[in-house]
Amino acid sequence: MRLPFANYIKAHHISGAAVCVGGLVAAMVFFVVGAGIRLLLGPVSLGPFAGTLSGAIQQALPGITLTYDQAGIEWSRDDGRINLVVLGAKIFDSKNHIVAEAPKADIDLAARPFLSGEIKVQRITLVGVQLSLVHMKEGGIRLGASGDKNGNDVLARINDVIEAKGSSTSSLQSFAVRNARLTLSDEVTGLNLIAPRASLVMSAKDNAIALHADTDVSISGRTAHVKADIALPPGKGPVKGSALITGLDPRALAMNAPMFKPLKDIALSVNLATRFTVAPGARITAADFDMTAAGELPLTGLKGGILHVRQMHVNGLYDGSKNHLTLDQAAIDTREGIVRLKGGADFRYDGDKLANVSATIASTRIALDMPGIFAQPVGFQSLQLAGDYQVASRSFDIKHASLTAPAFALSVNGAITLGEEGQAPGLALSGKLVPLPVKTLLHYWPLPVAPGAREWIAANIFAGSLGPLEFETHFPVGLLDQEILPDDSMKLTFAMKDVEGSYVKGLTHLTGVSGTATMLGDSFTADFDGGRVGNLVVRNGHASIPALHVHGTVGRHRSQTDQGHGKHRPGV
Repeated sequence: MRLPFANYIKAHHISGAAVCVGGLVAAMVFFVVGAGIRLLLGPVSLGPFAGTLSGAIQQALPGITLTYDQAGIEWSRDDGRINLVVLGAKIFDSKNHIVAEAPKADIDLAARPFLSGEIKVQRITLVGVQLSLVHMKEGGIRLGASGDKNGNDVLARINDVIEAKGSSTSSLQSFAVRNARLTLSDEVTGLNLIAPRASLVMSAKDNAIALHADTDVSISGRTAHVKADIALPPGKGPVKGSALITGLDPRALAMNAPMFKPLKDIALSVNLATRFTVAPGARITAADFDMTAAGELPLTGLKGGILHVRQMHVNGLYDGSKNHLTLDQAAIDTREGIVRLKGGADFRYDGDKLANVSATIASTRIALDMPGIFAQPVGFQSLQLAGDYQVASRSFDIKHASLTAPAFALSVNGAITLGEEGQAPGLALSGKLVPLPVKTLLHYWPLPVAPGAREWIAANIFAGSLGPLEFETHFPVGLLDQEILPDDSMKLTFAMKDVEGSYVKGLTHLTGVSGTATMLGDSFTADFDGGRVGNLVVRNGHASIPALHVHGTVGRHRSQTDQGHGKHRPGV
């Protein structure tokens, strides 16, 4: 079959057309490849378009001056796309001072206006910027160095021009920084933080401004990670947000700011999740929190001195309107024991300063295996504690404390006053322990508490029951650091029943003894109503030990004994 146009299209025509099309395709390929290679080498200038873009940026940021050296397009390996960028970006405050510089800023334009030939900037992202942020005592955040009381209001201006429902003066929907080096100073706590590659985004969300942060934070050379989402309301409404902090080392806080110095030996890795509401004036009105941690804690008296924490878990909530903290759970699982607690606290203020804290704590489980503190593993059924902490005097007023275990019930009240660093606290306590067997008493008696008295009972009383035991202590701050306790610093009285004990080393033991005993800081006395020494019946006995701190100290004993029909008074 012969085509009708065969007379007009010859083979050399087709060949020529193919060459032309091939040339065009090759030119397009070379252009695309060349443009791609050029983009990979760096930004491509926009030429005359740069002036129009500059005006659009100023329209998007009324009240803020953002200048740049050059505008162009660039291939972004991070985003996998071509971006419109400006190079050498600078932000000026109202006094024409440079407050932020970035090697580059990504500019996102509104698509529909752009197709109509109109340039509207919707998003600005500063890349590689270096910023200094200061959290002020009044609750705001400003750009500038710490201590600069004339700090500018650039962040506030950015907040003003990002309108959730659109604006007749600004088209900006979000403002961000990426791969930024941020330094943050907190005027309240004194903390100074560095975020070497921070990512921050401010964008419209309903009728508020959403602030999103995702960054590593360096604190005194130790790194933690912070993710936060905060809603900044229009006007002076409450700020709401959430935060997740992982890998925080409390020792870094202690090295960074004096306020956190008590944490200098807390070798834990802490993770904290929280949601919060903050009223104007930086006052927390509501917060809930969930904290986990693992690591090591120092514990004086424990063999080795270190508590090995496998997991610590604390969660609860804070009601700022009532200044009340609810502790739903405080659990610590360590190699040396397990403790489960819950409770609450009320905070009272004198003006804007914390005056005291009233707290209640209750345990659901306590199981301890602490060599150096207890002679054997111990378990307690419950702990109940209610008291106040007075900030000015640094003292704990114990209204009520009780500790119970099988055949063991202790109640205590009084005050504990903290000393200086490394100094033993002051103890002004009184309490009562129900009657219990001697061996049970020694089982629960902590080794560091009145060690001289404990050692004497362990060495000289072998059987029977003691109690009720009533005690009072008058230890001023630092007294427990001394080797010898004055007699008037402590008093312990208790009844004895069916006791077997040694009154003089080498002599026959007393058995079936009943009576009362008094132990002071460094001495011991006992009065016996009755008992036996072998076949002898002992009445009206009295024993005394004048110096408990002296190893092998000589005691004195006198009593009446009956044997057959005779009576005599032995004395030592």
